Amino acid sequence: MSRRVFLKNLGCPKNEIDGDLMASYLEEIGCKMVDSPEDAEVLIVNTCGFITEAKEESIGEILDLARLKSGGNGKKLVVSGCLAQRYKEELAAGMPEIDHFLGICDLKNIRSIVQSDSGTDSFTGKLTRRYQKHEVLPLRSRKSYAYLKISDGCDNHCSYCAIPLIRGRFRSRPVADILNEASKLGPAGFRELILIGQDTTMYGMDIYGQKRLGNLLGLLSGIDKRFFIRVMYAHPRHIDDDLINVLASNEQALPYIDLPIQHVSDRMLKLMGRKVTSKAIRRLVTKLRDKIPGITIRTTYLLGHPGETTADFEKLLRFQEEFNIERVGVFGYSAEEGTSSFRFDGRVRESTIARRIDTMMELVQEQSLARNHALVGSVQEMIVDAPADSGRVWARLFSQAPEIDGSVLLTGSHRVGSVVKGRIESAEAYDLFAADA
Repeated sequence: MSRRVFLKNLGCPKNEIDGDLMASYLEEIGCKMVDSPEDAEVLIVNTCGFITEAKEESIGEILDLARLKSGGNGKKLVVSGCLAQRYKEELAAGMPEIDHFLGICDLKNIRSIVQSDSGTDSFTGKLTRRYQKHEVLPLRSRKSYAYLKISDGCDNHCSYCAIPLIRGRFRSRPVADILNEASKLGPAGFRELILIGQDTTMYGMDIYGQKRLGNLLGLLSGIDKRFFIRVMYAHPRHIDDDLINVLASNEQALPYIDLPIQHVSDRMLKLMGRKVTSKAIRRLVTKLRDKIPGITIRTTYLLGHPGETTADFEKLLRFQEEFNIERVGVFGYSAEEGTSSFRFDGRVRESTIARRIDTMMELVQEQSLARNHALVGSVQEMIVDAPADSGRVWARLFSQAPEIDGSVLLTGSHRVGSVVKGRIESAEAYDLFAADA
């Protein structure tokens, strides 16, 4: 049965992959994915449920699409993703407009939902013990990069994080499955593979008995010499010398790592359940920079966790001043039911959290602007992402991960995925402006 389907992906790239898998299953049975919900017979919201702000965005999107069902036009509303996985009963009780739910391991059931007129619910909510193998590859739009999910779930159990409650135990994807998908991406024109998971540095431990991320990088680089490979979501506790040596020696592995530090106060690291010390974090950042010259480090800081004092925050601020981490995302604590810290005393006022975020971001932006200004006049290699306005394209330095690290607005006409050189003419805190070199 051919139907027109609108799918809205919310949240992180890991969730985006799940949405792209649903789209592939639907195209396989003859459905057409459309860009406008008004043109669709089936409306899908692939939700995020990580923190309060993400939940609110997801609920807002559901309500917006639910309004399109008024008047008995026969549209079907489906809610999938992390919010559906964790809060299915609450959503069903409060939003009768929702016709169907899908858990995160129910994705292939989207076919029966779309094909059936009976209203059969295909939600199970069951989490597989092993990484779930799919019969299709994610349906991707044309970009220079492709996210490649290598694991799901998490065993770290940080005190503030609901991911283990939503996505379950850590599950590595078998090497053969990853390599099969990667082998299709080169001929499709993708140049950059971005490895994602809840904790990529633990890859392989559950199914091979040892960490195998370094080995995986070597295998991926052997598939297609045109690939650049970027590692995201690397827990600082699990990075070892073997992985650092691979990142340093593999020419296709970009000198970039996403390293969620969250905090550097030992007291806060213990309260957060991070199982790493401030000394170990400092030693790791120093080693990465020593062993991989020119490496760009991306991190996230979590401010306002219960118990955080002014002194704790000042330690983190001084750390950023000293180490000048190149790419930084800053988030305020969100109290998530079911997590350990939800029960902690010492809640920090929202106004205090907001003030600390502003203070940290002021420093980060100041450092970033100085770093970008230092590039003005230089010629840099960059990868082209998308057309911009007349005579220009959006590109990125290899030190910029897509969607989160800023871009380069480059003059000239270039093919998406091509690697070109541009002379940096001006700079803002995050974005750069360049001309063909």
